[in-house]
Amino acid sequence: MSFKSLLKRPALIAFLVVLVLLILVVIRIHTYAWRWMAGEVQAKVPCEESGWHYALALDIIENMQSICWQHAEALLSAEKQFASGEEPQRILKDLSVLPGVKASIIGRIGEEIAQYPIGAYQVNDLKSQMAEYELEATGYVHPIMHRKVGGLTRFVKWRAGQDSLDIMVHYAKVPGAQTQVFGLIFDKKWVFDQIPALMDSLARESPLLLFWSKSPPDLAEQSIGVIYGADTLWWQGDRSLKAPVLQHSQLISDMNVHARYHYIAGEKEVADHMPGVRRWFASAEILGIAALALALFAIRARKQDAD
Repeated sequence: MSFKSLLKRPALIAFLVVLVLLILVVIRIHTYAWRWMAGEVQAKVPCEESGWHYALALDIIENMQSICWQHAEALLSAEKQFASGEEPQRILKDLSVLPGVKASIIGRIGEEIAQYPIGAYQVNDLKSQMAEYELEATGYVHPIMHRKVGGLTRFVKWRAGQDSLDIMVHYAKVPGAQTQVFGLIFDKKWVFDQIPALMDSLARESPLLLFWSKSPPDLAEQSIGVIYGADTLWWQGDRSLKAPVLQHSQLISDMNVHARYHYIAGEKEVADHMPGVRRWFASAEILGIAALALALFAIRARKQDAD
């Protein structure tokens, strides 16, 4: 068929244009629309799970901080004592006898740092780290962040000579002590030893942790734990369930909370339906192209009959 004769058949030209456009639309459906729709559906379950992941982790972290509430309160009291003129060494001695504390420190930013017991660590090596951390530690101006642990009272890991120290630090806010930094050098093993009993109690009593702990096996399951590096300090649930993100405990550095809610029913529903939806899309595309192809043959057949 010559090009000139083709121009005399506008219906056939229109058909070929529609066929080409249909093929382009099918390609676009596969590369754009279907991928987006499938991605949205498949992301639905992880999104539903995420709310529970974070809720479980925050519940654990909030309760885990209770291990060090008395220490944070002691630091808040220490700044008031310092501002009232009490001797720093007396304050240091009182702080150093808190459970799990190996030593206490007081230092004005950029100046010498006092410690108790005297000579326990090379604490003057902390001066630069103390100054660098000031902005981050005092940057929360809203009163809600003046919390016992995790707000203005924080855990850091700073180096002093050959030692890597886990320190609870507090940058004073009370008038008369604003340039002072108070710190408790912790025995991290003491913190670790508190975890099993605390988590056993929490897992028995927290409504949030209990909600999915005994879920029907085909509906959902949860896996929660506390880990330090590669070591497990406490665990409940299926260890093979991976958490999307480990949440920092806000206590000892590298001690993290693992929290995973696995929505089994939702995951199964998506897995069961997506192949069928994909087949219906493919069937519609194939039938559309086939219909146009058959129309082409029908047009040609009628043309030949007319001739």
